[in-house]
Amino acid sequence: GSLIEPVAMKGLTRYSVTRQGDNLIVDTTSNINERADNDQLADTHTIIVGGGGAGFMTAHQLRQGGYGGKITMISKDDKAPYNRPLLSKA
Repeated sequence: GSLIEPVAMKGLTRYSVTRQGDNLIVDTTSNINERADNDQLADTHTIIVGGGGAGFMTAHQLRQGGYGGKITMISKDDKAPYNRPLLSKA
């Protein structure tokens, strides 16, 4: 969620997440405002919700931009991401 580089003007709102057994608890009452330095990104974990084209491109752009942290994509699909808008163009 913290802004790494432009084109965005500010980072996304980030919240504290804790693990309780198999559950992840998101505390939306306290947001995290500190900025992550690029040299610390290898120790981070990004979770992408949605396995469509936008989710895939987000993961792809993170890697292409040098992001070294862990990436987890959460999707109800059990197949690899594909570009759904192209399905409606034929």
